[in-house]
Amino acid sequence: MIIRSYRPDAQKIFVMIDGEAPREMVMRPEPGLFEILIADRRQIFPYQLRVHYPGGLVATNHEPYPFAPTLGALDLHLWAEQKHERIWDKLGAHVREHEGVLGTSFAVWAPNADGVSVVGDFNSWDGAARHDADAR
Repeated sequence: MIIRSYRPDAQKIFVMIDGEAPREMVMRPEPGLFEILIADRRQIFPYQLRVHYPGGLVATNHEPYPFAPTLGALDLHLWAEQKHERIWDKLGAHVREHEGVLGTSFAVWAPNADGVSVVGDFNSWDGAARHDADAR
């Protein structure tokens, strides 16, 4: 499994897996791109990133990728049939506990979008920056 992270302001990043020593990611030649091969893993697994920034700031973040989606097949089926009676509970941003982690889930219906970003003071209003706060 290869984990990649784009953090243009980071100096170094470590992958944190419960019960294991931190694994340092390698900075790629492309500015801000880090990656690591986790050779002993073949399936998605929970991990966090510990990101070191200039000036000594260190942030440990849950990445969204290991989490199962909060919008499921039944939701999509009902939405397609225009019969989903509580779609507002699924679309948009919702604070929730998911797989034991308190955070915010976000889903949007944008079938023609090239990309979607969530911005706020947690990422300095930068749509390219992801999860630069301690909470997801």
